[in-house]
Amino acid sequence: MAPRRLHLAVRELVRALGVLSEEQTPCGVPVPAREAHALLLLHEREGAGEVLVQSDLQQFLGVDKSNVARLVQRLVERGWVRQEPDPTDGRRRRVVLTARGRRLAGELKARGEALFQSVWQALAPADREAAMRGVERLGEALRTVGRDHVERKEPTRAS
Repeated sequence: MAPRRLHLAVRELVRALGVLSEEQTPCGVPVPAREAHALLLLHEREGAGEVLVQSDLQQFLGVDKSNVARLVQRLVERGWVRQEPDPTDGRRRRVVLTARGRRLAGELKARGEALFQSVWQALAPADREAAMRGVERLGEALRTVGRDHVERKEPTRAS
């Protein structure tokens, strides 16, 4: 059955990437994946001249308000970000990389790029574009149906 094969293939992809590790990123940096994603997002947006607030992180990372608050608190405790009042809305707190956080985000970016350069090279040249299209389309489909499905369905058995 194709949906079952897809489910198993995605689960294997998640395991192969190492995103289930709470101790390190798939590229081997000793940072939990969720924290790494937040640092990379902040780094990318900073490079584009943008400053994010917690609600931006919540939206981009796809986590709920309490989880993003705990995530930001951990990043602050580790000295990777600082929070400051948003000058346009005092109720909001901007999340800004510290110098230490910026260095770590740069390392995460470089090591991630190196990992995926190796993965790209491991694919046969004839398979590369098909792999890209497949992963992009899978991401689009997951974003389209994933959240709605999760929010309206109660689990009936282990996934």
